[in-house]
Amino acid sequence: MPTEGACRPRARSARERQSACGSPTDATPHRRRPAKHAPAVVTRSLHDRDEDATGPWQRSGVGRPHKAAAGSDVTFPEHTVRFRTLVSLFALTAASAPVFAQSVDLTGAGATFPYPIYSKWFSDYAAKAGVRINYQSIGSGGGIRQLSEQTVDFGASDAPMSDAELAKAKGGKVLHFPTVLGAVVVTYNLPEVTKALKLSGVVLGDIFLGKITKWNDPRIAALNAGVKLPAKDILVVHRSDGSGTTFIFTDYLSAVAPAWKSGPGTGKEVRWPVGLGGKGNEG
Repeated sequence: MPTEGACRPRARSARERQSACGSPTDATPHRRRPAKHAPAVVTRSLHDRDEDATGPWQRSGVGRPHKAAAGSDVTFPEHTVRFRTLVSLFALTAASAPVFAQSVDLTGAGATFPYPIYSKWFSDYAAKAGVRINYQSIGSGGGIRQLSEQTVDFGASDAPMSDAELAKAKGGKVLHFPTVLGAVVVTYNLPEVTKALKLSGVVLGDIFLGKITKWNDPRIAALNAGVKLPAKDILVVHRSDGSGTTFIFTDYLSAVAPAWKSGPGTGKEVRWPVGLGGKGNEG
């Protein structure tokens, strides 16, 4: 729960969104909402550990994988996927019986948002397939850096790697594929106000720019007729680490608030004008 009077962006699951106050539905009914996002596992070849000499593998539905022509692409909305070793490893071992000659260990790092479901999946998969997966939820930016330095087998990020990041990555081509669907909402803690507040994109931008500092600001009051707003300071809270949630939220603000676009702009890490920073956002 944020500090009283606080306002912060947060990634939320579908179940959480059903009961969330100040969700995009309430906050910006007539404006563009922050885009739903799929934290994507970002991975590369495991350096011949399981690499097939004849080329990449492509998963076909939920059944047995089949070979794809070298360099073939599978296109998802906003994602182009080139499957290689890690995906084929999962596809092949999933069909195996739960008796193994030897175990396999994989390491990953990245986005904090999907950590709870990843932890459950990896635990169940280890019991059934003998593949132990150690995932560290250090943030999307940290996951991309560790993947690029080849210190982990895979990374997870709410935001895709940029062309510059892809060019710097060591060890060969990097692929993206979607794993989890979620959304970003702005939460606030204002106990004396029981009705969900409406906050437009421009107003949100001005709050996070430090231009609106009180909850009873006329611009907030104009969006919430009949609601008695307290003369409290707004305490802004944001992520301090490299975050895919930050990328999604700042991309939204850049689309709906010109002052934000010309200021901090979009990124996994931005120079926040005001507020307190905190690490992580698991779940």
